[in-house]
Amino acid sequence: MLVMAWTWVAAEQINGQSYHSYLGIAPVESSKERSLEMVRSKPRICTKLQQTRIVFIVEALTVPGRHFVQLEYVLRRLSPAHIRGEPWGGR
Repeated sequence: MLVMAWTWVAAEQINGQSYHSYLGIAPVESSKERSLEMVRSKPRICTKLQQTRIVFIVEALTVPGRHFVQLEYVLRRLSPAHIRGEPWGGR
């Protein structure tokens, strides 16, 4: 299960991780394609995301919409081929 929050303060409260630390990306603007490249360059994070079956986002209303699109794109591309067509890669 992926348990995340937008900020590290909120993530700390739930014993989770921030959005950026979970993906292993810097908190700067980047395209969803670039974010996927950054995730794929980190085998440990890539494996962890591939194994994730449930996404739980605390205070989801604080996450900018473009980052939901980015996260969905990354998770879908890391999913097995047979479920890539499903929203969030079947998560």
